[in-house]
Amino acid sequence: MGTSAPGAPHANTAGKVFQGSGELLFAALGVGTYDYDGGGIGLTDLATFAQDFFGGANPDRSDFDGNGFVSLADLRSFASAYFGGHSAAGGAVLCP
Repeated sequence: MGTSAPGAPHANTAGKVFQGSGELLFAALGVGTYDYDGGGIGLTDLATFAQDFFGGANPDRSDFDGNGFVSLADLRSFASAYFGGHSAAGGAVLCP
């Protein structure tokens, strides 16, 4: 269900933590979001997740638990956010 080997390191390292004045990289973290298009969690996001889950198109963006592949745990996590209605609006206003 994904193209990464199980247990492989999570390759999406968009989150970076710097120490001190920001010159020394302290850690690079895997970052995932349920809202792929920035407009709140909707049908487009569901279609994107389904593509990753069933086809392995880009497992990093849908690998929410960081285990290297898109699994049932990631589906459970996405479904909880999607059906829970916790993101009717996107984060574009908060994240420039």
